Amino acid sequence: LVPPGTTSNQQSLSRIQHSRNMLPREQDETLRRKQKKFEMQLFGSSRKEELMKELKTYHNEASTAQSEPSSKHNPNAAAQPGNNPKIKRAKKQKEQNQNNLLYDTIQSHPIIEYKPTKEESEAGTLTPSFVLEVTWPRIIQFYHPSSSHCTDFQTSYVAIARGLKRRSSRLPVEFHAVNCGVYREVCELGFSVKSVPTMMILKSGSIRATEIALPDDTLDDAEKVRYIADALGVSMDAATGKAGGAFARDFIGGANVHEDFVDNSSISEQVFHDATSSFLITLTSSLYAQFPHGSSLPPDTSRSLREFIDLIRWAYPPETKVHALAEELMQDFFSISTSEEGLLVVVGRHMNLGEGATWSPRCNVNGDDGSRGGYSCGIWSLLHILSLGVAERHTSVVGDVDRVSVQHAGQVMRAFVDKFFVGCSSCSKTFTELYDEACCSAHNKNVDLGVADNWKHLAFWIWSVHNTITAQRQYSAGKGYYNKYSRMASSKTLWPSRGDCSQCWLKADGDGRVTNMDSYDRDALYSHLKQTYWLSGAHNNRLI
Repeated sequence: LVPPGTTSNQQSLSRIQHSRNMLPREQDETLRRKQKKFEMQLFGSSRKEELMKELKTYHNEASTAQSEPSSKHNPNAAAQPGNNPKIKRAKKQKEQNQNNLLYDTIQSHPIIEYKPTKEESEAGTLTPSFVLEVTWPRIIQFYHPSSSHCTDFQTSYVAIARGLKRRSSRLPVEFHAVNCGVYREVCELGFSVKSVPTMMILKSGSIRATEIALPDDTLDDAEKVRYIADALGVSMDAATGKAGGAFARDFIGGANVHEDFVDNSSISEQVFHDATSSFLITLTSSLYAQFPHGSSLPPDTSRSLREFIDLIRWAYPPETKVHALAEELMQDFFSISTSEEGLLVVVGRHMNLGEGATWSPRCNVNGDDGSRGGYSCGIWSLLHILSLGVAERHTSVVGDVDRVSVQHAGQVMRAFVDKFFVGCSSCSKTFTELYDEACCSAHNKNVDLGVADNWKHLAFWIWSVHNTITAQRQYSAGKGYYNKYSRMASSKTLWPSRGDCSQCWLKADGDGRVTNMDSYDRDALYSHLKQTYWLSGAHNNRLI
């Protein structure tokens, strides 16, 4: 919490006091306690004794007031207001409004529908807890379910929330909604709302809500997101980089790849497109397929999935759609790990479940052994991106920078391939065997995953395993040369080729047809890996 200045503190606390003055004294005590607790946190120990004395005096006054009859707040108690037709109609209307909350559904994620706690309801507080107890930026929309303007704005508000959360990795932003048909006093007395829909913001560290105009209908979603970010004073991650055009489009389309994919997209765009397609297919085709219908994920499978999603959140570029998907999967992890339906609801927000996946031209080809290359190619892209992310993002994380080590990331990737990969079984088996050998044997020092102080080791290891599996499959199909023990293979089966990166390889036979797979220039190779599997440009820090 970064306290505002003294003048701002006094204004903010005066606003709380104004809200409290609207309540009967006997209902106000809980809010009074919250206010004093907040004041103590805000002003520190210098006023602690004074505030505690005020709180004790107020408690004694409240106890006395509760023992006396209160005709001020209930002048017609003997008139049995429950028999009044107007009151009955109002009560019925309120019940209908409670059953018509616009944002109380999974489809409205990440909007948080206001529902007071039992303590808040009993106290009759007019100040929601997210105003006093949350320090990062917040946005509140006040609506009435019977208003056509509010229902028309619903889709835009959800789109704005998702867009801003996707591009505000440096600072979390919360989106709230308050139903004024149910919580009229909160709207009118707590926030002085005059009409609906009304939007208010609370900047970071502030408890004072400020009304802002709704975004103009003529703006597109991206422009609306920018408008809200500017109002909050929140800096956004870059929307483009090397992953522009095709990257900004939906990753999952129909059966056809867009024609402009070939001409207008870079290799980096295609890599991220392919990685996303294969990851979504894994989620929808692999997780629950191996278990009885209607069952939850077993504990070990659930743990492996959680750790892989968390690795994506840690290592993936924060401005990408896969990172946004990982954030939602983690937030709804209970529902996605207990039922396939819960998983499909979350994934359905990011792909059309009724249409097939597409891969870019670099992956959308048949393998030399006759297998379809799209899915496996996309998974390799995903693993390359994550391995580079471990090296690149660990210097761009604020907070727990040591939470993800090279060793841990390797173990998480191994578990993912072992449990969830739906491509060739021999590839999965070879991957896990090579990991176990590199992790647990002493001879393979060059790619030992246990050396956690060299963050690039995992990127080199994934690259080495990719080449090893490719060379083995080529050799098994009767093409090229491969020797497991000497680590020699046909140059044409290895990536990158000498034509793509002349400085990457150090040793070859006389005519260059066979290359030592472990003889490479680390700097040149890492630079080539980044150029192919990573987004160019600066990436904002993110908070762990």
